Amino acid sequence: MKRTNSGFSLIELMIVVAVIGILAAIAYPAYRDYVLEARRADAQAVLLDAQLLQERYRGYNNTYALTSAALATAGLGMVTDNEYYNFTTAGSTSTFTVTATVKAGSTQIEDQEGGVTCSPMTINQSSTVTPPGCWKN
Repeated sequence: MKRTNSGFSLIELMIVVAVIGILAAIAYPAYRDYVLEARRADAQAVLLDAQLLQERYRGYNNTYALTSAALATAGLGMVTDNEYYNFTTAGSTSTFTVTATVKAGSTQIEDQEGGVTCSPMTINQSSTVTPPGCWKN
């Protein structure tokens, strides 16, 4: 009676491990970049929302809100911090700037676009954004 061995040899197992390692080395950085960009897009959505709140506030008061707290007091909502960004609002009678700054110790600190760090991000009353490379059209 002929006996056959079944299973994997050590060489076959090492080839599979090498292929998985190569795939992981390619996939993980792409995944990380996607996550950083998605979090940045969330922060930009908050900044755009704050811009709309400022315009609504100006429609009621003929001036921009000086702080995020002034927006909340007016019942228009408030720009709130999230897990990765702190949001601040600075305004005057004719201008405002809303800023998103990455929280210290957050992995979002590594977010860059074209070699430019994407923190802080700002938008103002004339829709001027900084840094422009971090904002997608």
